[in-house]
Parts: sequence; C-alpha cells; structure tokens
Amino acid sequence: MGRLRRKRMHKNIKDQKKKYRTKRRTKDIDQIHADLEPENSEKLLSQNDPDLPGSGQYYCLGCARHFVNKISLTNHMKSKNHKKRLKELKEKPYDHKEAETAGGKGSYTVASTKPLLEDTSMETVQDK
Repeated sequence: MGRLRRKRMHKNIKDQKKKYRTKRRTKDIDQIHADLEPENSEKLLSQNDPDLPGSGQYYCLGCARHFVNKISLTNHMKSKNHKKRLKELKEKPYDHKEAETAGGKGSYTVASTKPLLEDTSMETVQDK
C-alpha cells in the first residue's frame, strides 16, 4: 500500500511561510542610524518594559537587541557579530536623493566650481 498522507502538510500555506520568514527579523542599518540620534537613544536605553528580556534595561544600540542581564550584554559587546555590526554602522547610510540619482531619476550635473581640466597652455610648433 502507498502513503495515506503527504509528507509536507504545510507546503503552500502562505501565512506559515511569512510567519517564519519574519520571526527573527532585525532592524536594518538605516533604522539603527535613526536610533543612534541622541533623543532616540535616550528613550531606548532608559525604557522599562516587563515584556522585554531583562525588563528592557540591557539594550545594545548597535545591534538593536535586548539582553537578560549585564553579563550577557558585556559578552555580546566582545563578540564578533557586534564588532562587525559596528563596522557597518561607521558608513553613512544612503539618503533618498542619492537613491533616486542611482535609479536614474536624479540630476547628473556636477556642481563644482573648479574646472575638470587645468588650463595648460602648450606652445605650438608654428612659432619657429
């Protein structure tokens, strides 16, 4: 006899796929740059929410993660993933104007005051 049921029962259920795909999604780099501004960072570091791990007191701004206690936060600060994220945060994020220019919607004119080529006057051979 053959199988009575299929092996993969939740193959094409879209809700299941979306749920597991977005379950562990973290903030993007540009969102973290917005969190690093002084007024936003003060709110994130001084929050007290009982639903978050460690009541939201131990938070890493660079990685946008909450930790249970001070020891796990300090271990995270020494980790390779944290150092890699800090290196990514040193670069300036793209702004909207730069993205439009790269997409072909912006202006391509260079607004510089100095000329592209320096004025080099070469003597001609006709003078001789």
